[in-house]
Amino acid sequence: MALNYLNTEIAYVKGVGPLRAEHLAEEQGIKTAYDLLVNYPFRYIDKSTITAIKDVTTDEAVQIKGILVSKALKRTTRSNYLIATLKDSSGFIQLVWFKGVRYIEKYLEANTEYLVYGKANRFKGALSIAHPEMEKSSISTKLKASFDPVYSSTERLNNLSFDSKARRKSVQAILSQVEKLGLQETLPQYIIDKLRLCSNLEAWKWIHFPPDRKSLDAAKRRIKFEEVFYFQLKLLFSKSQRRLKYKGYSFDTVGKYFNKFYTQKLEFELTNAQKRVVKEIRSDLGSGTQMNRLLQG
Repeated sequence: MALNYLNTEIAYVKGVGPLRAEHLAEEQGIKTAYDLLVNYPFRYIDKSTITAIKDVTTDEAVQIKGILVSKALKRTTRSNYLIATLKDSSGFIQLVWFKGVRYIEKYLEANTEYLVYGKANRFKGALSIAHPEMEKSSISTKLKASFDPVYSSTERLNNLSFDSKARRKSVQAILSQVEKLGLQETLPQYIIDKLRLCSNLEAWKWIHFPPDRKSLDAAKRRIKFEEVFYFQLKLLFSKSQRRLKYKGYSFDTVGKYFNKFYTQKLEFELTNAQKRVVKEIRSDLGSGTQMNRLLQG
């Protein structure tokens, strides 16, 4: 069952492991596969367009595609950093990393085509992107989604190479397993049909990897509705339990003071809505259960 799998400890999810799991639990409260799945992206990267290097402007996130022509590890008195050069038919751009240098150096291959995403800047006159997202072009062309999710992270998780890119792979592994095991619906089918909601599996898939804006909106609508729906159920359950447990004073009849005030002292006619509320209050007071109301006007 998918629900049993979702209770799997996060350390056993593909791509996580004990060390990353420790920091996920400590810094983000993520302890199970379910916790990671409901840790939704806070924004998305539109990767539907590729910009030529000559057209890249600073302070804007861009996606470029080119050949990695060189890479070099630079050493300073305090730390090391990695610098690489990417070229396309229009020009060259530098790529720079100051953290996770050893891991990235092993991943990068000269004379290989990459898709690169990041915010460009100029340093000493040269165009560069610091800590770009990198994917080999042959792999990226298989990805159909136009939107890549971006997740909140921490410095320690990034140092463990568990950034948004790594997290996507773990989330994909969870979704793949959930889909294979089969996920039971959490809402009655008549509500789903009446409100034209997507399924809960579609909501999870589309909130993380939306194929388009329409699917993303549908996922958000389903998730938001479900949150409000169960919150309302919880309130109604608490109300029913309170009525069973606690009894209030019963006022069976309307006293002479109220009648005198209502018929002789009140200087204006109540609206139909106000009259309805007065009747509801009288009904509550005569029921013998506690009344909880906020009356405005």
